[in-house]
Amino acid sequence: MNSPLIYIVMANYNGYPITAEAIASLKKLSYSNFKIVVVDDCSKDDSMEQFRRHNQNEIILLQNAVNSGLCTTYNTGIKRALQDGADYVFIVQNDTKDFSVNYLEEVIKKFESDTTIGMVGSIIYNGAGEMNWAETKTKFGFPLDISEGLVIKAEVFKTIGLLNEKLKVYFEDLDFIIRMRAAGYRTAKVTHISFVHYGQRTFSKQRFLPHFIRVRNVPLFMRRYCKQQSFAWKLRHYQRYMRVHIQSLLKALKRWDLVSACALFNAVLIGTLVGLFTPWSDELEHGYHN
Repeated sequence: MNSPLIYIVMANYNGYPITAEAIASLKKLSYSNFKIVVVDDCSKDDSMEQFRRHNQNEIILLQNAVNSGLCTTYNTGIKRALQDGADYVFIVQNDTKDFSVNYLEEVIKKFESDTTIGMVGSIIYNGAGEMNWAETKTKFGFPLDISEGLVIKAEVFKTIGLLNEKLKVYFEDLDFIIRMRAAGYRTAKVTHISFVHYGQRTFSKQRFLPHFIRVRNVPLFMRRYCKQQSFAWKLRHYQRYMRVHIQSLLKALKRWDLVSACALFNAVLIGTLVGLFTPWSDELEHGYHN
């Protein structure tokens, strides 16, 4: 079996203990030809110092010049992987662990079984041991069989570009998959390998920002990819994606947490308005250039 070079890219922001746990889990993989890139998004804590002290010989450590958001942070790592000649890039969240030991071998087998495969995913469990992505789901009318922990063929980035930094986080995976499919690549899933993704271990501490970004991205995404759909269809999907934010708002009001309630209300209102009027950015949709 060939041993292509795989770069594993993770983002970190004020989360050294979580990221270090993910690194320790990845180091147990049986595949030998891989490197781990950790990109720090200008953490305010001592993450960089901790990485240099404890993980200097295990990872390639990069840092953004300014705090830039998840997509830009991943793109920093992806660019390094492509510059170093990686054959595949594994974009994985930093709050993950318990990867199947043969994870990368099985992913490569899947890629080599069909040259049209551009992205491979796996089974994902949450912190409670429940399967996160058991079957194909539909987002904005697009079928999505994999999400999170995506291994992507390097040539895909060179063909369609990197992650769209306008989205920051939320739906950036679907945006990338839509562009990838338009270029003739397809997604695939390996169902006998897995890992655990806890989810929201950093964002869950923030009242406004994650809600604002997700709310903003809903109308922004529909304006880009759902132009042919009716107003009624768009309204139904808007209501569907707002449900979690409204529930959070009601829970805050129920416990008389007026600060959180105000932040959530503003996130929904401002996010919707910004999403309706912000121009879509195509700057990252025209291919990767060395």
